Amino acid sequence: MKTLKKLFDRNLAWAAAIREKDPDFFSDLSRQPEKLAGLDSDEKLDLLCELNVKEQVVNVCNTTVVQKAWKTGAELSVHGWIYNIENGILKDLDNCITSRQ
Repeated sequence: MKTLKKLFDRNLAWAAAIREKDPDFFSDLSRQPEKLAGLDSDEKLDLLCELNVKEQVVNVCNTTVVQKAWKTGAELSVHGWIYNIENGILKDLDNCITSRQ
């Protein structure tokens, strides 16, 4: 039970950080019921994890290291992939940023 509580607390912290950065994040998601329609709780969690990865791709691209690399003309791509620990599948989220856009 401790592990589950710890996981829940981390998820709450993640959601609070997302909400602080983008107050409309969850309301935007709720305004798109087609994304959530028919999903069970595990699938909704998977969707939130995928959205988190996509957000982290943007965050990585905004780091000074990546920005400097692009500024100097380095070829650098940041990809969003997610690993499903239950089935061992690595999924490409088709989220690739190759330069400041």
